[in-house]
Amino acid sequence: MATLLWLAGCATVAVPRQVTVPVDQLQQSLARKFPLNQRYLDLVNVGVSNPRLQLQPNTNRITTTLDATVSPVLSTRAMTGSFTISGVPVIDPARNAVVLREPRMEKLTLDGINESLTLQLAKIGDALAQKILADAPLYQFDASQLRLAGVQYTPTAITTTAQAIMVTFEPAK
Repeated sequence: MATLLWLAGCATVAVPRQVTVPVDQLQQSLARKFPLNQRYLDLVNVGVSNPRLQLQPNTNRITTTLDATVSPVLSTRAMTGSFTISGVPVIDPARNAVVLREPRMEKLTLDGINESLTLQLAKIGDALAQKILADAPLYQFDASQLRLAGVQYTPTAITTTAQAIMVTFEPAK
């Protein structure tokens, strides 16, 4: 009888656990936000589409390369290329979600532009990175991930690997 009581007590001890969210799942979530078209300073139209997400375990950032079209408002010429932007995955406890913070432009490549225009567009790129990635929910936890065996869990940490993010859950206090 004492052994049964001891085993029952062990069953209620909650330990931290991890949930793996594969890059494909994150990619699908981010792709729903696109295509995106935005006008900046009433001077230039920027369109982005086709996000390609990559996890960066060394920096714990997530990068996204997007196809880009940039069209000055007073011109019929559109420039095409790509933007690579990145953000840090963090937990938003209010939404029970993984979101991206600290977005920044990593690389800007547009066909047929000179260096001074590239520098000007890089400033727009930082604003675009904010628009696209700031607090963008990449993954929302469902009720089954937040509760297990009668214990309420809270996501507490994220680790980025090459193929997935690992979210650590701890028993709620």
